[in-house]
Amino acid sequence: MTILTPQLIQTTGLVPEMFDNRTLYRIEEIFCELDRAETLVFLDTEATGNGVSTRLVEVGAYEVDLNEQPAGGIRFRVNPHRKSSAGAKKVHGIYDCELEHCREFGYYADELRAYLRGKTVVIHDKTSDLRWLNYEYSLIDPTLPPIETEMTVVDSLEIAKLLSAGRRKNGLDALCRWYGYERSGLYHDAYSDAVLLSRVFFELWWEMDDVLNG
Repeated sequence: MTILTPQLIQTTGLVPEMFDNRTLYRIEEIFCELDRAETLVFLDTEATGNGVSTRLVEVGAYEVDLNEQPAGGIRFRVNPHRKSSAGAKKVHGIYDCELEHCREFGYYADELRAYLRGKTVVIHDKTSDLRWLNYEYSLIDPTLPPIETEMTVVDSLEIAKLLSAGRRKNGLDALCRWYGYERSGLYHDAYSDAVLLSRVFFELWWEMDDVLNG
């Protein structure tokens, strides 16, 4: 197995022979989904923890056109009416007291859903973000369909794993280091992470194009 580095990829590119047929088929599926997009929305959330009833504390979405030019966005913090776990605070760095005077998620719920509806939304490791969002919506109206049914969701973590070819870590921080992007600050805030994800994602998209089209 060839262990790829960014330098080697720049020199040789990714080629189909590096991947099995199942991986190539999935890469092509995702590539076709992206080909139908007019813009891309990069979405990230921060939450009080990682349990089933975790509450959101922050949502950030950054939208770009296919030339990577900003095309919109949305960001807000919400009052979760509970304290964040110590582990969550180490990630997002938001003190509980900072959220006491924020509005509840319900205030932004319709606006966020309308903003995302019908768009192609990129999330890095979609499982947690969608679970937290759907839990918030279920508290407002249990009859609402899952939010992912109203948009096209692309998981950039899945793409990174498909293209890894020896890269052992595919978290957002690891990918930023791999592609040479620097993170500012000690903590993850949702909007900044969404912006960083956009930069990393286009690197992944170009690699998919290399694999499929040479």
